[in-house]
Amino acid sequence: MASGGWGTAGGSSAATARDLFCRAAGYAFDEWDVVKKALEEEWGGDHTEEMVEWMKEVVANWFFEIPDDPPTAEEVAEYIGQIFVNEFSVVSDGSIASDIALHLVDLFKLQEPDKINQLIDYCKNREAKMIEIAKKAEQAKEQRKQHRVAKQTTVTVNADDDDIEGDGWTVVGRKPKANSNEHQNLPTHSYVNSEVPQEIIPEHNNGDVVMVDKRSIENEIENLQLDE
Repeated sequence: MASGGWGTAGGSSAATARDLFCRAAGYAFDEWDVVKKALEEEWGGDHTEEMVEWMKEVVANWFFEIPDDPPTAEEVAEYIGQIFVNEFSVVSDGSIASDIALHLVDLFKLQEPDKINQLIDYCKNREAKMIEIAKKAEQAKEQRKQHRVAKQTTVTVNADDDDIEGDGWTVVGRKPKANSNEHQNLPTHSYVNSEVPQEIIPEHNNGDVVMVDKRSIENEIENLQLDE
């Protein structure tokens, strides 16, 4: 194997070619929609991920049971379909794996000396793609985490602004009582209507405000003057 775990055309051995195919088969399974759905919906229960990894290995090694007579796409599809029936309790006649089977057969043919570099390139490209997908998933996870932290911080700040006590009730300040002398600052004149002006004469005995008709006072003064 060359540095980085990749074989070369000039120095590749049968073992190296086999390792490359097994790795390529694993990447092919990772991109298969059925496997993605199986993982998402946990067709194998809590052990779905382990079962998928086991299937990758079993199917890849099965290709080498008869090296001089590799399986056809139809045989591969039937074999994978049977695994899904036995291990994932999925009803299948083999057609569920027709696409992945054809893809695996094509990859198996790339082990030939004049095609091994294509198999190497396939593995390199898929590995780079998987790394990029994992990186984006980690970034998305970090962004969701930051969003949750920011949201929690906002809620905490708003709670502090409302002065919420431990029992969950919001404390509302009581307005200050009006000054007992506050009525002294009222305007000296007010109008009950537009024609009859009245004067407010503050009385401090009981804190009451007496409204006196100014016209009545003027009439009383005139009467007194006449009497004199």
